[in-house]
Amino acid sequence: MAAKKTTARTAGTKAKAAEKVTATASAEEVTEETTKVVNEAAEAVSEGTEAVKEPVEKATSQYFSMLEQGQTAVVSAYKDAYKTLANAVGKIDLDSVPGVSQVKPDFTKFQTPAAEALERYFDFSIRVVENQREFAHRILKVEEKV
Repeated sequence: MAAKKTTARTAGTKAKAAEKVTATASAEEVTEETTKVVNEAAEAVSEGTEAVKEPVEKATSQYFSMLEQGQTAVVSAYKDAYKTLANAVGKIDLDSVPGVSQVKPDFTKFQTPAAEALERYFDFSIRVVENQREFAHRILKVEEKV
């Protein structure tokens, strides 16, 4: 009877040990499988990124090309309109118009020179874009830490 108990205990211990080995093997298999899936996903993302790289670069190039063409057309139209207006106004003798000679306010002291205003505008725009870039990098850092 004592031998049966010992044999039963030994069999029970062996069964528990076999369960632990199986559980450990299963955990290792799950870990390996998870690692494999994560690596495959990372590779797919990398391939996907490379796959869209060329079309994105092409679209970006086309966008800036169209933007430059549009800007050139606007500058050309502005030059033409300015020349036409300057020629028309230049032919008018404003001093000969009654009352104009008495009303000549100096608006220049109330205006910011155009070049200075332009610089302020673009400085502000640059600061906004730099702030957005910094914010985006902070968001990416959060993802990296998680």
